[in-house]
Amino acid sequence: MSTPEEAAPLTPLEELKRIQGYLDGLAIPTNLLERSDELAVDALLVRLPPDRDGWSPEVSFLHVPVQEGQLQHIRLLQLAAPYPVVVDPERLPAVHALLIELSPQLPLGQLGINPAGQIQCRHVHAYPAGTVPQREVVLELLQLFAYSASLFAGRIVETAAADQG
Repeated sequence: MSTPEEAAPLTPLEELKRIQGYLDGLAIPTNLLERSDELAVDALLVRLPPDRDGWSPEVSFLHVPVQEGQLQHIRLLQLAAPYPVVVDPERLPAVHALLIELSPQLPLGQLGINPAGQIQCRHVHAYPAGTVPQREVVLELLQLFAYSASLFAGRIVETAAADQG
């Protein structure tokens, strides 16, 4: 009697497609961007419904790239949501101080300024390689992340904006 072969692990793109399927089933708008000359990694963009203040965050899902052979047993899935504001350079010290104050208060994720100069909320979720997080886990993770990102959004945008009248 032969034993069934284990299914080949999904690629990061296939994992993002699976996550996209979870969200499509709930009519949450998504856009899958495949790696290209302009894009270093595959990414899934998710547009969430507006929060209580009317902000409709776009959350990106992507696998954190690691060097070949660096991680054997886990995958890193990053969620990130930029805030809808351009940081006034004169407000940068106040923004940094606010992010340092608020970040520890988030139930999930951290606040920072990404390399493009955008303020963002970011979380990296680790899970076993060769698996895809279950639908319920992805949905709860996204819900908690969205809550975290919106928790102080008004204060962050207000502090970063140029008009401090």
